[in-house]
Amino acid sequence: MQRVRLYVYRDANDRWTELPMQRDGDAYWRAAVPAALLAAPGTLHYLIEAIVDETSHAVVGTAKAPAEVTLEPLPALDGEPGTSQLSVMARYVDFNTAGDATDAFFQAETSFAYGLDFAALTRVRVGVGVIDGEGGPTDTIDLDPSATRAFSVNYA
Repeated sequence: MQRVRLYVYRDANDRWTELPMQRDGDAYWRAAVPAALLAAPGTLHYLIEAIVDETSHAVVGTAKAPAEVTLEPLPALDGEPGTSQLSVMARYVDFNTAGDATDAFFQAETSFAYGLDFAALTRVRVGVGVIDGEGGPTDTIDLDPSATRAFSVNYA
């Protein structure tokens, strides 16, 4: 692909906002959506197109039938804002979409932070995480899919 573009809009009367996407890793493309389009609850309509040899190809959605993502309102908080924070993240990445080799990993992290007002100590944070997967060098596992090796890392 020579170029990839993301187009987004909020309301039916809005114009499409064009956002060029940048390569991120071997097979991923990313674009940052302006905060103003994400601020309020509602529906964000989008499409992604790839330009190859000056020809446009629909990747996700079309202008007549765009893909949609629902933006939920932020939950109401009980208590004082900023006293604590919980963060949870999980991702699964598969590097081998065509073939027999298992070349993927799963990562999960969680952390909790508690705000303090104790002299110079203003926040205490604890967290745990795990990375677990199977894979190996591409030139090895492409020739022998059984040559993958398992790995796992736990951290706190």
